[in-house]
Amino acid sequence: MGWKGRRVNRNRLIAVSLGVALLVAALVAALLPAGKGDTEILVLCGGSMRPAMEEVIAGYRSTLPADSPVTVTLTTGSSGDLAAQMVNTQKGDIYVCHDPWIKWCEERKLVTDWRPVAGLKVVIGVQKGNPKGIRSMEDLARPGIRLAVGSPKHSTSGVITEEVLKKAEYGDAVRKNISLEARVHGKRSADLAFGLLDAAFIWNAVAHTYREKIDAVPIDDRLVDAVTSATYGRSDLRNVKVSIGITASAGKREEVREFWEYATTTGRKAFERNGFTPAE
Repeated sequence: MGWKGRRVNRNRLIAVSLGVALLVAALVAALLPAGKGDTEILVLCGGSMRPAMEEVIAGYRSTLPADSPVTVTLTTGSSGDLAAQMVNTQKGDIYVCHDPWIKWCEERKLVTDWRPVAGLKVVIGVQKGNPKGIRSMEDLARPGIRLAVGSPKHSTSGVITEEVLKKAEYGDAVRKNISLEARVHGKRSADLAFGLLDAAFIWNAVAHTYREKIDAVPIDDRLVDAVTSATYGRSDLRNVKVSIGITASAGKREEVREFWEYATTTGRKAFERNGFTPAE
């Protein structure tokens, strides 16, 4: 498929994803914390980044005086859903997401300052010990392999998987083995961990979270490409970044900026400890 076709697919992804996200946002907006004034920092965090951000928050709290009134509240969801929530509710002080959402939010003036802090790569998750002997993408084409993928309409990892299968000469054989298409990584990872699947395309950091039950098999970077979209420009799927931004609704609150400075400097180490790659 040419670049024109890829642009259509990419635009369709963002349109459908945002449509679903806006519906979700309308349902959950009332559940977001109402806030405790200037001393509360509300962090909107993509689900795959939650373990790292919990560590970042714990580290930040340890730097505060015992009598500090500052609190940090974490709420999680998909990166796209949280972006839609910001549109609908104007709530949240810090936004943690993976590409392409930070630039999408910046263009809509939902975030002000932001920095990349880590990277994500799609890997092939397999059961612990790799009982099926899956060593490469081509092994996923073997008959009988139970495979899970992300939805190409709703997830960045799903788009990457689809692009990989388009480039691989054995892509059609791999598609025949897809037994689950799930929007979130948690569903794919949990089913794999419980032995309901033989393999799943998931983020490397998610594989790390489930490391007691899951091993990770890398994907050849040559199979991963870049996609251009009229919606949010060029997205390099070989270098999916995790970014932390200050939201426009946070204003210029000093407490928010101090937390952001900590999260985007010292906090980077927490992402490395949780299986993310360094930000390129």
